[in-house]
Amino acid sequence: MNELLRRAGRPDLAELTLGDTLPLLLASLSSATVGAVLVSRRSRHPVGWLLLGLGVSLIALGLAQDYASLDLLAGAGPLPGARWAALFSDTGWVLWPAAIGFILLLTPTGSPPSPRWRWWVWLTAAAPLVYILAEALERSPMDPPFGSVVSPMALSLGEPAETVLRVVDWIAALLTQVAILVGAGSRIVRFRRAQPRERLQLRWVALAAILAGVAAVGWRPAP
Repeated sequence: MNELLRRAGRPDLAELTLGDTLPLLLASLSSATVGAVLVSRRSRHPVGWLLLGLGVSLIALGLAQDYASLDLLAGAGPLPGARWAALFSDTGWVLWPAAIGFILLLTPTGSPPSPRWRWWVWLTAAAPLVYILAEALERSPMDPPFGSVVSPMALSLGEPAETVLRVVDWIAALLTQVAILVGAGSRIVRFRRAQPRERLQLRWVALAAILAGVAAVGWRPAP
């Protein structure tokens, strides 16, 4: 994809360069590999699927942005589904904090620390979906680099409804990111109750989630 962007005369849009994305690529492949191993051994445990989904989603986001850039920014299209790819690139970032929050919350048992956490599980599961839907329905252009592109699902709802959507997607995005902090806090609750073996598992999973989060936060398009 990078080579196609360069051939289209827009090397500045070639995002998957080694220097900018090596930490992200390593985190993505590590997460996907560990997730695939866990799924193969314990297919009913949600953490394996979450790790696999985290790794795949981070890679998919970079590919989607390059694909959309090839058509919408470099003018090498038309390509089928370019605006949908741009929409995924614009909103899909919410998937990785959601996955990290759940990984922290559900490890090692596959369930929250106690039944009292279930309301939070449902709330943070709905938040990223609400954010993506609200962003998709807004008529305002997407964030850079697709600042001139409007969602293919956008509706002409009028300014009051647009304001409501913006408030809703802001709250949903905030909840998704707060979920990481809450998940980290749940580690403390579990750690105090855990046996030595479980404590070691908690340390490793927390470290892996933190590294993936740092790599994803540090990822940015090439200038």
